[in-house]
Amino acid sequence: MNTFTIALLQLKPSHSTEENLQRGLDACKQAKLQDADLALFPEMWSIGYEKSLMVAENALNHSSNFIQA
Repeated sequence: MNTFTIALLQLKPSHSTEENLQRGLDACKQAKLQDADLALFPEMWSIGYEKSLMVAENALNHSSNFIQA
């Protein structure tokens, strides 16, 4: 029987989407080193619940680095 391993990531978001992207990529690399097949991020990971980031211009679209990475 095959197993499918999920990494449940509990990461504290930073105050910028760029730093969150880097933290997320680092966490994915670490999860892969631990044989995870899927890394599951918390809700709102890209911007967290930072009110100053919760504006329309921070919405993700198909050209976002979060989608492309």
